[in-house]
Amino acid sequence: MINKTKSTILALLLLALASFTACESEESKPASRPWIEDFTFGNFTVNSVNVVTNFDGYSSTYQADYVLENALPSADWGILTMNIYVPTEDGFFTTLTDVSAVITLESGAQTGNLFSSEYSSFLQQITLGSQLYSVYEIYAVYPAGGTVINASNFANIVFSMNAEYEKNGSVVATKSIGVEVFKFN
Repeated sequence: MINKTKSTILALLLLALASFTACESEESKPASRPWIEDFTFGNFTVNSVNVVTNFDGYSSTYQADYVLENALPSADWGILTMNIYVPTEDGFFTTLTDVSAVITLESGAQTGNLFSSEYSSFLQQITLGSQLYSVYEIYAVYPAGGTVINASNFANIVFSMNAEYEKNGSVVATKSIGVEVFKFN
């Protein structure tokens, strides 16, 4: 009888320890927060011509690349595009809001917001390394009849936006993102 009681107590203790360990490991698992990961960008084009950019610097919310004038198309510009890679995880839905694209000329003059929601779109989700990204193609469309913009008078373009993270129908975080491509003289 004593051996049966000891076996029962031992079995209950092992069961309690196993359930405590299982609960502890689930609770100690960090909450998903993809917005703390770095975003990235690529595929910068001018008039549908790929433009090679060079890394300059970044923070968790802002990245800058430079381009040499001879790498830019010489024709007058009308459409510029950029792909933005927003870090995400399964279970999150991302949306870009408050998007703008502003060009500054060497004279210091700036365009208004050239962002085109008509042409911009979500492209796909891809994994780079071990990070899942939502990829968006952002269009900046320069209207005909404005000051001519080309490689000789371009200073920079800045794309800025907010990435909203939604889970279970609620926005749980917003991350501001800025991308600059500037001409290096």
